[in-house]
Amino acid sequence: GIFLLLNLVLFFHLRTRPFFHYVLYLICILVYGFFSSGLMKQWDIFGSIPELKFFIRLNYYLVSISYLAFMRSFLEMEKMLPSWDQVFKWLIRTAAILMMISALYLAFIRYNVALIDTVYGIYLITAFAIIIIFLFPLFKIKDIRAKFIFWGSILIILGVVPSIAALLFGIFGIDNVVFVQLGLAGEMVVFSLGLAYSHSTSEREKQEAFRRRAVMEEKSKIYTNITHEFRTPITVILGLADEIQTRSKAQITAIKRNGKQLLQLVNQMLALS
Repeated sequence: GIFLLLNLVLFFHLRTRPFFHYVLYLICILVYGFFSSGLMKQWDIFGSIPELKFFIRLNYYLVSISYLAFMRSFLEMEKMLPSWDQVFKWLIRTAAILMMISALYLAFIRYNVALIDTVYGIYLITAFAIIIIFLFPLFKIKDIRAKFIFWGSILIILGVVPSIAALLFGIFGIDNVVFVQLGLAGEMVVFSLGLAYSHSTSEREKQEAFRRRAVMEEKSKIYTNITHEFRTPITVILGLADEIQTRSKAQITAIKRNGKQLLQLVNQMLALS
């Protein structure tokens, strides 16, 4: 909740896609936390419509969708890793389709939670395996944003794997959710730092682009002024060329003077460039 409030404030201030997707992800995580902890039932949130608790389970898909969307927008995967961007799009679309099918199944057929959870489990294992494979090319990328995503994903993986082991084999002797909570907390810290760094870098790039644009505008003005200075000596030379038949010493001197002036202007332009 604290991370959500922090990033929500930043989103309303900055209005960027990575912040939007990350805020959506944190909202879904918060809903998942309320639901899995039993607080929703304790607070009687469902009231006179207890069937809503079955549909809240579909929030699992929203967690996956927002997580994958955040990674896409934060990394600008369409430019950085176009082939992997297509894979992530496929995962997002598949999650959206499965969520709609599950909602229709719950609404019109039967409230079979076991089947819904099994379908999502298969999807989650598939997405989890793909993300693990994705970490290998991600690690090789020099962009600092890739490092934030890599280590954030590693932390959540380190939370999920022992959690699954504790759930299946009863090892560690503590609640399996603890590992996920620790991994998720570490991931939130890393991703939040990554968003802050990305915004800081973006601001510096904007300032540098503004400075370069100002320099280019000033250079353009100088070139324009110098170009205008060419007109007078060129006009004089062309005019004297028509009268050169008389071979007047004054005319030849004027041609030399204007020629030297042109040469000086050309040298100034070369020095400026």
